[in-house]
Amino acid sequence: MLHYVAGRLLQAIIAVFGVLTIVFIVMRFSGDPTLLLVPEGASPESIDALRTELGFDRPVIVQYIDYLRSLSHLDFGVSVVQRIPAFDIVAARIPYTVLLAVGALTIAVGVGIPVGIAMAVWRGGWLERLLTAVVLTGQSMPTFLSGILLILVFGVMLGWLPTSGAGDLKALVMPSVALGALSMSTFARMARISIVDEHSIRLARHRPTCHPVDPVSRLSGRAGYRAADLVRLRRHRSPRRHGVCSHRSAHQAGAMRARATTSFRAARRRASRVPVVIIIAGLILATILGLAVLAPWIAPADPTRQVLMMRLKPPGTLTASGQVYLLGTDDLGRDLLSRILFGAQVSLAIATLSVLVSTLVGVTLGMMAAWFRGWIEVVVMRLVDIMLSIPAVLFAVLTVAVLGPGFFKLILVLGLTRWPRYTRVAFGQTLQIATLPYVKAAELAGAGTARILLRHILPNIAGPLLIIATAEFGLMILFEAGLSFLGLGIQPPAPSWGSIMSVGRQYVERAWWIVAFPGGCLFLVVFSVNVLGDWLRDRLDPQARIR
Repeated sequence: MLHYVAGRLLQAIIAVFGVLTIVFIVMRFSGDPTLLLVPEGASPESIDALRTELGFDRPVIVQYIDYLRSLSHLDFGVSVVQRIPAFDIVAARIPYTVLLAVGALTIAVGVGIPVGIAMAVWRGGWLERLLTAVVLTGQSMPTFLSGILLILVFGVMLGWLPTSGAGDLKALVMPSVALGALSMSTFARMARISIVDEHSIRLARHRPTCHPVDPVSRLSGRAGYRAADLVRLRRHRSPRRHGVCSHRSAHQAGAMRARATTSFRAARRRASRVPVVIIIAGLILATILGLAVLAPWIAPADPTRQVLMMRLKPPGTLTASGQVYLLGTDDLGRDLLSRILFGAQVSLAIATLSVLVSTLVGVTLGMMAAWFRGWIEVVVMRLVDIMLSIPAVLFAVLTVAVLGPGFFKLILVLGLTRWPRYTRVAFGQTLQIATLPYVKAAELAGAGTARILLRHILPNIAGPLLIIATAEFGLMILFEAGLSFLGLGIQPPAPSWGSIMSVGRQYVERAWWIVAFPGGCLFLVVFSVNVLGDWLRDRLDPQARIR
């Protein structure tokens, strides 16, 4: 036990130093900070003098040691903008951050767990479908969009809550709800899975003095036929154990066997059908994808063409020349429908390519770490710990600051942000499959490492990886929209859904359509992907099928 604790503590220390090192490298190579401190038009001599005063002319290793020493004394330097110690700025915002975190966690737990319990108790009914839709809605709604909608409805239209400020607890309600919605869906799904698993265990242990229930009976709750009939049927087919199980007549056993068989066949027919909601989600996703591909031919106008006389026109505006702005215009008079169609190309392409990059990097590292073990495993898994210790948004912002914005740079940033999840899954799955007899037989037959990994292991771990990829696709769309919303993604005048909504937030009170229409498209795509991902998980994951 002591050895395990010491090992985990050592890994934590390595992860902390790794995080600090990555932050230092990104900050060091994101630009020359002395250019931000000197007045405009300063001479090169004054810039060099300030660089010497701040120590930026010393070797990088010396700067790194001073950086660690300063952090150990809680010395974060001086703010470039406010000219006060950075630690004072951080300390002043800690209470509000804690209040927001507590409020969001309270909403996530207080709403998510009861919803998950209700979904597990009323499985298969209309209530579970309704609550599942609510959970997927919270999972599909980007935080910045839900925040804008809350401000528009409860702050502007109804006037119930303040739209800004921090002195009143009412000011914490809307940001706490916006931040807690995504975590609420996670808690709800975890609670449902835990309760369903417990229900399966209790079903398997029904009357434990009798012969144990076979796996077919455990699957009955999921398949839809009567579990009690199969349990009784199992007892009739089993011999007496310790004088407890009672015997029934052969006629009763045959009747129950026929009823269970009929129910089993009906359940298989139902399981083979594709649910209507899956068909609808697929049609929505295919429609938006088709519109994005056909955008150059069906868009009514050039997405970058500005007509300042037509700025902020509402949906359905008809010009004197006969042109119809079906979804209205933005702040520069550009046709919103055309920008949404071309923005769909950008958002979907970035999400798809980012998933491919993260999958390629994560699966490769995970399989190599599990196959070769040793120092490769140590390096890869500690790197995973370091990456998971850095907030994804912070890492993306710092990386964009170094590389600069751009289409392919954004794909690289998003791909490098999300690969650790694939690595962990590929690592665990490869460890299990590498010990199976057919893999050992391939080794004895002289198959090379690449052939074993690609032909014998990768196809057998593709199911869980595909499930993760579908979930990550929706997250990538939200991530790209969030970075574009912050001005760190696709730069104007090129359209993307996030950049369109970023412009629209300034006019949300009088031009709601600039946020509503691209936000609705974003929600529909992510919601459809999440629905398809859940269904795919239930079809491919054996544990989910048991539930």
